[in-house]
Amino acid sequence: MKKSYSKERENKKIYNSYRNGQKFFRKIIFPQQHRSDFLKQKILISDPRYLTWLEKNIHKNLYNNQWNEFLKSNPSKQKILKKGQELANDYEFHINY
Repeated sequence: MKKSYSKERENKKIYNSYRNGQKFFRKIIFPQQHRSDFLKQKILISDPRYLTWLEKNIHKNLYNNQWNEFLKSNPSKQKILKKGQELANDYEFHINY
C-alpha cells in the first residue's frame, strides 16, 4: 500500500509540474533499436518497470552509443539490468527495477 501511495504522489507531482510549465519526458530505459537484443534475454522494454520520467532531455545519441558498445559483448540479463542502473545514475534519472 505504501509503495503505490508514493508512486501516486510522484505521478501527481509530475502532472502538477507539467501544468506549471515544466516539461517531463517519458523515456524507455532500454533503446528501441536494440529491442531484439533485449528480447533474447527476456527483457520486454515496454514493461512499465523499464519506463521512467525525465525532467530533462538526455543526449540521446551519447546514451544510445553507450548501449551500442555494451551490447557488442552479448551480455546476460543481469549485466543488462546492471548497465541500465549505471546509466540511470550517470544521467540522473530514477528507475523502477
